[in-house]
Amino acid sequence: SIGQRTQNPDATLCFMVQTFGLSVGRGLNHMSVPVQQLSEEYVALSAWRSTLVLVYALAGAKAEAQQELDRLAARDFADLPQDADWLISLANVGLGCSVLRDVPRAARVYQLLLPHAHRGIVVGPGLIFLGGVSRILGMLAITQGLDTEAEGHFLEALAHNTRLGFLPIIVLTQQQFASMLLIRRWPGDAQRALRLLEHALQTARAL
Repeated sequence: SIGQRTQNPDATLCFMVQTFGLSVGRGLNHMSVPVQQLSEEYVALSAWRSTLVLVYALAGAKAEAQQELDRLAARDFADLPQDADWLISLANVGLGCSVLRDVPRAARVYQLLLPHAHRGIVVGPGLIFLGGVSRILGMLAITQGLDTEAEGHFLEALAHNTRLGFLPIIVLTQQQFASMLLIRRWPGDAQRALRLLEHALQTARAL
């Protein structure tokens, strides 16, 4: 409302970005239609099309998510503009690949993101912080069955996000790391996963 009163043309976009960020932990079913409308209205902004992949995937609309992913991956993601939204788009697509278990696309996004492992992903003028690229790499490594690499990425992501003190992303990273350990089941993994989940739950309740 404030942005619209000042006739700020970005008010609606900024509001939708933050609404999306708040909705990630609570279910995204209600976001599919508005994100689809924004992706059609702002065709030049690849981040909205990549967000649609993730929204559909997390909402369980896997056929629609795969269709959008196929469109973006038509030329190995070469059509994604290498602009300020490039890392955001790859992060959304990468997480979508993980949900869809699309191993070939996950491998390609992993290759593209790997040189940026030490960077963080900020949406717009600080609208949302998605944490370190290393967290996305961890999810992509799991999808490819790269257990050792996944562990390294998650450890780096925890260190990165802990230095920044961004609690919601720390909780999310702990939960995803724990899930990976419970799937892997090496000796000691279950105990490590339990500790991670206990810390995540404690922080989540405090938040």
